[in-house]
Amino acid sequence: MYVAIVLPTRQCTILLQLLHFFMHAGDNMENNLKAVFKKMHLKIINSISEPDSVIDDLFSKNVISDDDYHEIRQRPTESDRCRDLLSLLHVSEHTKAFSHLRLALQKKNPGIVMEVDCRLWRGNFTDDNRTISSLSH
Repeated sequence: MYVAIVLPTRQCTILLQLLHFFMHAGDNMENNLKAVFKKMHLKIINSISEPDSVIDDLFSKNVISDDDYHEIRQRPTESDRCRDLLSLLHVSEHTKAFSHLRLALQKKNPGIVMEVDCRLWRGNFTDDNRTISSLSH
């Protein structure tokens, strides 16, 4: 059984362009993701819902170590845990740390992932408030 999803032409075009971008991003993708997550640092700290599930997901994929996992989980607030996680990922030697973070966020925080993707697609690694919503206008 197949399910067809009908989207307006503009949204289909955007989705196809994003798909093409991700398929051909190459080795710079992780560096670009890292730059976008750095620019969105404050927004991510204040916006992530259920950061413990993100932390658990990254731990299960060996992106963060046992010691780092337990240290992050000891932080009293969600924003402290997010801040520590992002700081840890920025110094991590894991070659796909930010790709894994993006995937972990996709489950409970699709709006953040949409903004990350939009910034990547546009090459917008700055802090100038252009988001996915500006694509639909």
